[in-house]
Amino acid sequence: MDRITPLAAMRSVLQAWQEAQPNLTPPCGRWAIQTRDGGDVIGGLAIRLLPPYDEDLELS
Repeated sequence: MDRITPLAAMRSVLQAWQEAQPNLTPPCGRWAIQTRDGGDVIGGLAIRLLPPYDEDLELS
């Protein structure tokens, strides 16, 4: 995924991730990465199944 700007666009992406999370099969999911100090979002992490058999996982 490319860098997302402006801030409102990133908020929209994070909201979509949050809404999709309950439909993902564990351990799949998406998370925002925040700084410990200020809580600023500095990136994201995704774990998802890889085709064709959905047996392997991709960490991105």
